[in-house]
Amino acid sequence: MSWQLDLPERTRIHPSSPQETRTDVEIIAALTSPPREVTSQKNIWAFWDKGFSKLNGWQQRNVIGWVRKLGATGWTVRVLDNVPDSATNVLNYLGDATLPIPEAVVSGGGNLGPHSGQHMSDLVRLPLLHRYGGIYLDIGVLLLGDIERSLWERIADPASAYRLGGFAHQHRANSWGSLQNFCLAAQAGEELLARWQRIMAAVWEGRTSSEGLVHHRLFAGVPAAINPRVRMTIQPGSEQRLLDYWVNLLAWEKLKVTVDDGSDFNGPEYVRKHVLLLDPMQESFAAEVRTRLNTPRLFQLLICPRDPAKPGVDPALHTEAKGLVDYLLTSSTVLKLYHGHGYMLAPPLATFWEAPGNEDADARPGTFGELLRYGGETVDQLRDVQPLVLPAYDGPVLRGALP
Repeated sequence: MSWQLDLPERTRIHPSSPQETRTDVEIIAALTSPPREVTSQKNIWAFWDKGFSKLNGWQQRNVIGWVRKLGATGWTVRVLDNVPDSATNVLNYLGDATLPIPEAVVSGGGNLGPHSGQHMSDLVRLPLLHRYGGIYLDIGVLLLGDIERSLWERIADPASAYRLGGFAHQHRANSWGSLQNFCLAAQAGEELLARWQRIMAAVWEGRTSSEGLVHHRLFAGVPAAINPRVRMTIQPGSEQRLLDYWVNLLAWEKLKVTVDDGSDFNGPEYVRKHVLLLDPMQESFAAEVRTRLNTPRLFQLLICPRDPAKPGVDPALHTEAKGLVDYLLTSSTVLKLYHGHGYMLAPPLATFWEAPGNEDADARPGTFGELLRYGGETVDQLRDVQPLVLPAYDGPVLRGALP
């Protein structure tokens, strides 16, 4: 493809961009037949229970973008699944895992309730990182900035105190040290991952649905209420179901506030010293912040033609679209897309991209959406992303043995 683009200032061509010459078809072939042996910690892990071929087009393009941006600099991208006899079946990598994994995952049945695929991904991401190291990404992540420099290099640096990295989570009333799970970076053997997974395995023991997990005894006293500002953006009456859906994050909330004297583990102290958190509103949800959750408007901005002289182009929309894409390509690390599963008042952008007739809307030729994808794969930002600095924790503390 020959591009005549005015990429924004404060960016530079990513080192891998001139090297990755494979077609999308060739990249997909490599993704569906990945190397079984893991020889490095520079791994990008992802999971989709039904397999890569069942992803929507925009999701497949996200993953292809990871390969184009990171593959030539030593990263191996693997999208694992729960498909029997698949070359990418997750048990090919975790069949003899040292961390506990619920039977519903190990048996291959995959029956974990209405959000089975999402819960299964929550139950395998921590063991994958603990065993092999690297970065776990949800399929809905579109790379924009230099995630290697912002997260991985700080985690992998022997002189660094950071041992786990990701994006902060501001959906809690007690949001100190809260962590999203759509992007996690860690080296193999990180103890916090093991503790987190053991909590997950304990609350899922004997379960095939997340319904009511918020009331599990292990979560007693955990200050994990939904932030009142976030409650205004979700369907009334869905708070408990959403907390059940977020059970992996509830387990993190348990971990971050617990002091286990028996094993000499101090959650608040460990999180403050060893967990690298990036600002989520700036680094992963800036598009929604900038458009004030007006996702129909966001959709229109990204399908707006880049050529202002094209018939029917609204000058105001064009100006706003260019400003948005320039901002994202210079000021955000990722764009996190999600489905919402009926919990959100505003329809997520993904629902527009999956509507009939919109199959190419995320990357339609000649649009700002296409520019956003191309720029995300091609450029790095000339900025240093600074982690959040957590003050000393002064919230509720739980004392007792962790699983």
